Amino acid sequence: MRRAAVLLMALLAACAAPVRRPPPEAAAPADTRPPSGVVDPLAPPSPDPVPNPPSGALETPPTEPDAAGKQGTADESIDPAGPYGRLAQALGDPSCEGDRQVQRWIGLYGGRPERFEATLAQTQPLLDYVLREVEARELPAQFALLPMIESTFQPLAGRRGGAFGLWQLMPPTARSLGLRVDSEFDARLAPAAATRAALDYLERMHAHFEDWRLTALGFNAGEYRIRASLKQGNGNVSAHAQQPPGLSAVSYDYIAKLKALSCLIAESERFGIDLPEGEFEPLVAVRAPEGIRHLWDLAESVDLTPERLRSLNPALNGMVLPSGQRPVLLLPSSAAARLRGLARDPERMEALRSAPARGHQVRNGDTLYAIARRNGIALRDLLRWNGLRENSVIRPGQWLRLQPET
Repeated sequence: MRRAAVLLMALLAACAAPVRRPPPEAAAPADTRPPSGVVDPLAPPSPDPVPNPPSGALETPPTEPDAAGKQGTADESIDPAGPYGRLAQALGDPSCEGDRQVQRWIGLYGGRPERFEATLAQTQPLLDYVLREVEARELPAQFALLPMIESTFQPLAGRRGGAFGLWQLMPPTARSLGLRVDSEFDARLAPAAATRAALDYLERMHAHFEDWRLTALGFNAGEYRIRASLKQGNGNVSAHAQQPPGLSAVSYDYIAKLKALSCLIAESERFGIDLPEGEFEPLVAVRAPEGIRHLWDLAESVDLTPERLRSLNPALNGMVLPSGQRPVLLLPSSAAARLRGLARDPERMEALRSAPARGHQVRNGDTLYAIARRNGIALRDLLRWNGLRENSVIRPGQWLRLQPET
């Protein structure tokens, strides 16, 4: 009875992943495993950190889509059945019987169908984006569910140990995959860039293992740990039988969760789950226009609020693009189409490039009083526009509004 009560309390817990910004340089501790006990199955677990790929692997990221050209290779159209319906067809028959660990996670994830359905509906736009990228590379559909385990599709999810973002990449791994990670810009928090990097890594491992389960294990435990483990076993993959041998309990649970999610989606009717239908605007990856750093006017030019643009691109430090880089932005398809048209209008683009900043990026030694005086505004207004108090602490890199929201 005590175990049942604990499980019930876990399922009633909030499913949101912890959200916080990473420190400029987060160092990984020796052990990033979660504490023992039952956790909320829809909150991201703490996987073993992904080790670096071999030196020299994937040093040059592939060409990203440009605002003036075609956006990526994935199909931007929306399926009325929804991405989860499309995913269910792609998963086929996931073999949902015979593994006690898989059955346990099916019960934890799907024991309350209304909670599971709400999570699926909330994650639908980003799942659709990731699934289209997986389909464009002709990778196993199960890979589109990895962010559900890693972060519940929350781009700002973070954990102790320095793993952050949709795919929960560690800083060294992210850099080895071509992502910028520093105090000005952390590309792990950029859904489009992080997805490209994660799929690069998965694609390379899958070419070697030729098995989606081993590849998923490699993403969690590390490619070379899986290679060493396979030498000890017979090549089977089973969470219950702990195959391949020698991995942590977290890794065996990882593959059990992925199988359980696949079963619940592919056989949703059997488990009493209604998959969400496609009632959203697809997201599209677009490279930021050249020469633009301040994004308030750009957001309004494509009919987005600055807050909406920022929510889709949480790697942005305030509304300023990082120096020396044109990052890939994630936009609703209609806004991406407007940006393509805007990029072909030299006069409007020049006006955006010369538009003054509507904010201030905090530097070392700055104070709220000095920022207000330097910009000719009242301190009380600066505080009100940014939700601050006179004793609020500001830090280098933080972005402050210099005018009210419009």
